[in-house]
Amino acid sequence: MARWPARLHVRSERREELAAERLSDLVARAPEPVRVVVIDCSMVPTIDLNAAGSLRALARTLGARGIALHLAELRDDVAESLRASGAGADLGSIVSHQTIEDGLARVVRPPD
Repeated sequence: MARWPARLHVRSERREELAAERLSDLVARAPEPVRVVVIDCSMVPTIDLNAAGSLRALARTLGARGIALHLAELRDDVAESLRASGAGADLGSIVSHQTIEDGLARVVRPPD
């Protein structure tokens, strides 16, 4: 799980690259294969088009590796901004206020 602590605005391509590299490093160092990445967006009050594009690119990159990306705790206006940007094409269903547990439940099956 990753947590974004503030507005999600990408001001430069390098910043976008650093975030993607950091997340890729965390995924690569995971003790077990990663099937889902959940980003806690509860502290993200706004999102701009560049950041939405970055999330779309991240979803495509992870998806190519068989890893799902889930955005948890989206505020209504942030979810609407993502939908308006067309991010659903890469992120799938964009729903406000889904929990981290909802994201994990998409790919983690309860024990039998």
